[in-house]
Amino acid sequence: MAILGCSSINRLLLALCRLFKDVPVRRAQFIEATEKSVFPSKFREIRWMQDASAGKRPLDVYDDVIMFRKIVKLPKLTSVDTIKAAMSDPLTEGKLACFVSIAQLLEGFLTAFQTNASMAPYLCDDLVEVVKGLMRRCVMPEII
Repeated sequence: MAILGCSSINRLLLALCRLFKDVPVRRAQFIEATEKSVFPSKFREIRWMQDASAGKRPLDVYDDVIMFRKIVKLPKLTSVDTIKAAMSDPLTEGKLACFVSIAQLLEGFLTAFQTNASMAPYLCDDLVEVVKGLMRRCVMPEII
């Protein structure tokens, strides 16, 4: 069983995007098999402020992609192999949800500091809040 780490989540999001990108026949097969026309959105590792929205959509269609993969014979591609590996990990959906949750937490911080104005005086306080927000997810409250 393959266990997905952080880089594997990035590869999965890219693979889900590539599976349907520029392949109208596969998109039509997906619509026919699932009766849904919602596809994974575009994901790029360097666009951090768009990670939350790019991660939500694959989370929404993950079950449909699993069903689609079982119904339709997909070609031997790296993206298909990545999706197969993710399907063998029972925690994939949880990891995607965790990715989206952390991306949403960081999105506000990244947006606030993406400006030409001098934001350095506020960096420390905001960074402390981000770290505390991350710690609240996995550290007992009395330790924080």
